[in-house]
Amino acid sequence: MKLTDALPARIRGKSHAATVYVALVAASVLFVVYGLLSAFTSDGDNWRNGISGVLLIAGLPCLVMARAIAIGRISTTLSIDRAALTGLLLLAATNYQQLAVHPAAAESLTAQSCLMVVMAGLVLRSNVMQGLAWLGFLLPWLIVVALARPPHFSLGAWLSTWLIAFMLSAAASLITATERDVARGVLGSVRTAASTDALTGLVNRSGFGEQGPRVLALARRHHSGVWCGFVDVDGFKAVNDELGHDTGDQVLIAVARAIVRVARESDLPARWGGDEFVILGHGLEPDPVDLETRLRARLERLPREILDHWPATVTVGIAGVVDANETDLAGLIAAADAAMYQRRRDLGRSLR
Repeated sequence: MKLTDALPARIRGKSHAATVYVALVAASVLFVVYGLLSAFTSDGDNWRNGISGVLLIAGLPCLVMARAIAIGRISTTLSIDRAALTGLLLLAATNYQQLAVHPAAAESLTAQSCLMVVMAGLVLRSNVMQGLAWLGFLLPWLIVVALARPPHFSLGAWLSTWLIAFMLSAAASLITATERDVARGVLGSVRTAASTDALTGLVNRSGFGEQGPRVLALARRHHSGVWCGFVDVDGFKAVNDELGHDTGDQVLIAVARAIVRVARESDLPARWGGDEFVILGHGLEPDPVDLETRLRARLERLPREILDHWPATVTVGIAGVVDANETDLAGLIAAADAAMYQRRRDLGRSLR
């Protein structure tokens, strides 16, 4: 049996996770051994200190991971806040255990507790969890202070310190939320850029692959039909050859805008690549002739110098089914593409 076989399956083969896991287990074992030895070789204080070490080593990793989650470095659900809260409460238990053993150090230990309250604002995303953390720190602290009766300790002065800690915790929570929103905004911009065609502003082929299944799933959920239109620009190569690529870009932008204008809000138009576009929609499929006519009506608004060299036409092929469960996205696109080429052959339009 290999040593790595003893690791949990989720981290096996991941060197960083495995290293952290082994280090935590080893440290925990050492602290437990230290605590057991202290139980037999001291009056009990070191035994309690050993238990504090176990709680500390269990709590710190939770806080480190929770901070990464809180600012969006690790994507997960809000339920992970429970792990962060557990880590904080473990640290609190360590702190109050020390306070009970060493009441003379009440001032420094209370300062540590207030610092952990501020930390709660940094690592907890849920306001409810933050409230629980605050109560989990303050109420046990009051009980331990009442029982331990630290010498020369002013309760009123330290309660005002707790109030400042809570205010700082709320401010830290606001900073964390702002940092998380900024991170999400940057990530959202990157994802949008990756799925959007820079020239036309339509969804690109990659974005269509992500959003297309949602349209298909919606049609299946409502037990409706689904259709796909494949649009190809007629004579586009001639536009590039005779008028230049800048004019060709103008034509593509005009076609994209025309498609957006004639499509419904629920339809998904996209640039498939080159001079090809697709439209995905649910419900009854439109007539390709009618779609071509409406697109041409908008394309004829282009400048005359372009229309003198370009027929302002597109060829549309449409394929659809009355029941969305009878097809898949790839098959629908392939059928629409074939329908477009068949219509082009029937009309005798140029591929140039």
